[in-house]
Amino acid sequence: MSPQVPQVTLNNDVQMPILGFGVYQIPPQQTEQAVTDALAAGYRHIDTAAAYVNEEAARSNPRRIRRPATDLSSSFQRSA
Repeated sequence: MSPQVPQVTLNNDVQMPILGFGVYQIPPQQTEQAVTDALAAGYRHIDTAAAYVNEEAARSNPRRIRRPATDLSSSFQRSA
């Protein structure tokens, strides 16, 4: 069992873990595996942005994770 990470409530009432895994400067061809490994390690906040030029690889990952007891939808919130 992984330890609980404290969460913060955003202005839109979404809860977000205060500890996240950043994908800045990870080459796009390595991003999907890095996100897979981060999720397997217990991260639930993935920090990404279009400016990183690897956002698509980071976002494609949840469809490949097969953990029925884990809801990953809150791990991938789009920012405005």
